[in-house]
Amino acid sequence: MKYFWISRDRSGIFTLTNSLKYRLYPKFFISAHKSIKYKIQKYMVKVYDATGQVLGRLASVIAKQLLNGEQVSVVYAERAIISGNKNATNAYFLAKADKKHQTGGKHKGPFVRRLPDRIVSHTIRGMLPFKKPHGREAFRRLKVYAGLPEGTDTSKVLVLEKSKKLGKLKKQTSVLAVSQRLGAKNLDVLKVIGENK
Repeated sequence: MKYFWISRDRSGIFTLTNSLKYRLYPKFFISAHKSIKYKIQKYMVKVYDATGQVLGRLASVIAKQLLNGEQVSVVYAERAIISGNKNATNAYFLAKADKKHQTGGKHKGPFVRRLPDRIVSHTIRGMLPFKKPHGREAFRRLKVYAGLPEGTDTSKVLVLEKSKKLGKLKKQTSVLAVSQRLGAKNLDVLKVIGENK
């Protein structure tokens, strides 16, 4: 039987090792046949419902949790709300889509996300230091879904109260409406799901 000592690095990753320096300072030990590497947060995935959530508030909370090493999933991305004038919101996204025609054609970008789940994930990505390694690593721990994936335990789906719309927002539009305005395809199924809720 071999003994492996648990070590932890700065990023919170626990590793089982049999190196000499951990034999000299054995704080913990465990019997095993091979070295393994894992994260505690791997088994603690938070699932949030984006229904009626203000997109900016939801994205800021999730971005902070991702930087803390947590794994986060978002369902019903098409039901998130973008506050502000509807026409101004559509004009903002359409202007971003038109930029690629001014910078060298459709093959050189910037590439605009049109599907609801891509719009939400890109919004969260904008609140992360994506150009740095720890920002990219945090973004890999995010999963965004349009609708509810099969096999999801609805009893574990969380709702963020702080990111909910306060009162009645007169000026607002849904992510699904923006996605339709951008010309996304195959959104009929999501529209039916939203009407049946």
